[in-house]
Amino acid sequence: MWREYNQTVSYAYTYQQMITKAGGIVANDHIAFRSLRLDIQTAQGKVNLGIEYLQASANFLEYEIAGKYFFPDIHLYARDYRHPQHEKWNLPKLFISELIVEELPPSTQDLIQESVSNFTPNYSIANNNGSPHETALKLQSIFTRPWQPPRY
Repeated sequence: MWREYNQTVSYAYTYQQMITKAGGIVANDHIAFRSLRLDIQTAQGKVNLGIEYLQASANFLEYEIAGKYFFPDIHLYARDYRHPQHEKWNLPKLFISELIVEELPPSTQDLIQESVSNFTPNYSIANNNGSPHETALKLQSIFTRPWQPPRY
């Protein structure tokens, strides 16, 4: 996921190169995932694209809710998750936020609906019996936007 992020956000890669050239190590203390509080109908039934969509993977990784936040001015709800072994293994915190689509202007809601209309469900992590490598690939898929980016 870090490699993919570096391809999308070029300054993250530049920053990593500056730190490693100076003899440092880049360590992510947190990872943030953005989502939409929005139910859509798919061939598999109704799917919630918000925190609910990503929380199963956080739970699979044994992360637990550590805090909840509401930002009414920007129509955002978020949770942070921590692993019970956070300190021991120096694991990153997970932050999952969801934009509350129903509170946005109708024209913005329409643009978001158009953007997610090509939603394709990612792999399910439930009942995963694969190798660690297969599990990592499934998790990367789950934490990848399952629709095309918006027009603008």
